Amino acid sequence: MSGKAGGVVRHFRKNKRVTVAEAYREATERKRLLIRNAGETHNRLTFIAHAMRELLRDDKFILLLMTENLDTIPRKLAARMERTGA
Repeated sequence: MSGKAGGVVRHFRKNKRVTVAEAYREATERKRLLIRNAGETHNRLTFIAHAMRELLRDDKFILLLMTENLDTIPRKLAARMERTGA
C-alpha cells in the first residue's frame, strides 16, 4: 500500500509543478496582451489628439462645430492636446 500512496504523491507533485508552470505562462501571456493593448490605446489616443489639433487649426471646421453646438471637447482630450504641443 505504501508504494501506491507514494505514486499518488509523486503524481500530485508532478501535476502541481505543471500547474504552477502553466499558471505562470498564462499570467505572463495576460501581461503581454495587456501591454500590447495599452500600446495600441496610446497610439490611438496620440492619433486622435494630433488629428484634433490639425482640425482645430481650420477656422471653417471651428465654425462648423460652433454652428452644430459642438464647440467644446472633453477636458482630458484638451489636456492631452496641450501636453503634446497643440
